[in-house]
Amino acid sequence: MVRQVKQRILQVVAFALVLAAASAGAETYAVRKGDCLSKIAVRHDLRWRKLYEANRQIIKNPDLIFPGQILTIPTSTTIVAKTAVAEKHQAVIADEYTPLNDLGQHAFGQKRDGIKAIKMFSLPQEVKQLFIVKVQKGEFEFSSLKSAIRSGDKFSEMVFGNYKITKNKIASWDVGHLEPARLYQVEFEGLIYSLYDPLKCRNLAWRAEKPKKRLLILLIPPPVEPLSPAVQPPPPLPPEQPITEPEEKVCCRPDVDISVGAFADIHQSGNNPHGFWGVGNFYLCSIKDGDKIHSFGVTVEGNYWSGITGDDYNYFGRRYAIGPTYRLLSPNTEFQFRVGMGEVDDWGFIDPNEFGRYKSDQTSKIITAYTGYEKSRTGSPWFNRMRYYASMDYDINQNKTDKWMDRETGTWPLDGEASDKTMFSAGIDGSVYKLNETVSLAGGASVTHYKEGSMTGLRVSPGVDFYGSGNLIGGARINPTYWSTSDHSVGLGGFIDLTNLAKHLLKKKAKSQPPKK
Repeated sequence: MVRQVKQRILQVVAFALVLAAASAGAETYAVRKGDCLSKIAVRHDLRWRKLYEANRQIIKNPDLIFPGQILTIPTSTTIVAKTAVAEKHQAVIADEYTPLNDLGQHAFGQKRDGIKAIKMFSLPQEVKQLFIVKVQKGEFEFSSLKSAIRSGDKFSEMVFGNYKITKNKIASWDVGHLEPARLYQVEFEGLIYSLYDPLKCRNLAWRAEKPKKRLLILLIPPPVEPLSPAVQPPPPLPPEQPITEPEEKVCCRPDVDISVGAFADIHQSGNNPHGFWGVGNFYLCSIKDGDKIHSFGVTVEGNYWSGITGDDYNYFGRRYAIGPTYRLLSPNTEFQFRVGMGEVDDWGFIDPNEFGRYKSDQTSKIITAYTGYEKSRTGSPWFNRMRYYASMDYDINQNKTDKWMDRETGTWPLDGEASDKTMFSAGIDGSVYKLNETVSLAGGASVTHYKEGSMTGLRVSPGVDFYGSGNLIGGARINPTYWSTSDHSVGLGGFIDLTNLAKHLLKKKAKSQPPKK
């Protein structure tokens, strides 16, 4: 302990002596009218950024300097002082590492924003911007052992839990054990900065180190006599511009979103319908606009149902529609609007008896419309996903035939009145409380009106949602419904998002495979 204290005292004294020498030998300059940093830097054979870095205490904006300000002109002594500061800082950090036993403890998690974590690190602003560009473009190393975290690796900072930052961690586990991670690297002002994104927990961490020295053999050509007339020196370079994130080129990418589901209801009247449905959104073009994505495409949707009424009427039905769709995605929201045209077909019969058989068939042309808005949030298990929606089927034409087939006298048309298949619905659905990363308590409520029979129903839908890789992959609901016709019902429904399920299975397969050497 005494020895360490003595070493610290000697380091501080040496550091103070270097700073004093730097201060004594530093050259100064008084700003005059019409001066700017680039002009002053050219006069002293410097780059304007070096001049700006040496005077950050008095210059807040490099584009604004004022007559009378006294600037420090950096010299070789000043550079030595800065190098001493960096080496002293690294020496202090090297004595303060604490062990990191398990990357899975207090995981940062897949759903939290890695870009936000990078902005919270105490990195130089230029390095943050370079890392953000690489993360957004997916420019990382993964296939080599260089991207793995080994026992003994040291990190200056790490994010864990709910955006908490810890400093000076050292990996402490069995020798030979590797943790696969995405590795992003940038070089800035003579240092190599490495950003690790572990696949197990996403606890992003960074460290900086000097590049390894390389031996270069240079062939020095013989001196060349200057040409006549003398070559003029090149004009001074303009001031360097701050590093900004490049704008992504507009490009068209396809996308797809397919969901399927099934239902079964029991009515007081004995009418027990059941069936299944499916919706496929095929986005032919998705255009990125900053943090938003605009998608345009086609939606195909369909339903099929069947059942038996209380008076032994066997009925069947199918509905389908196709039309254009638009989707707007942002980091936490999704908006969709679609319209379409299609048909609703109904047919049925009463089982033959001693007198004959009844048969009915109707086809309706419909116009459909749907709009939905979904919002998600992180940081709280309560109401982390909510969806608001409204839909309509508008019947524009009906064609019905029904007849009685008498056993003795033949077939008799009945000319029954056609039913209007117009329907309106609006509701809300979402994850009410997330129990863990996989299961969430869910629920919803909706109001539906059918013009056929002038029926209006109020439905509540408690149930559960299932998640994989941070995305909704399915759910189940119990559907008690109060109908204005007193034919109240209770049912069971379920759905699967086939697109999100496929993404989850692919990610799970990728994680199970070790990185290639």
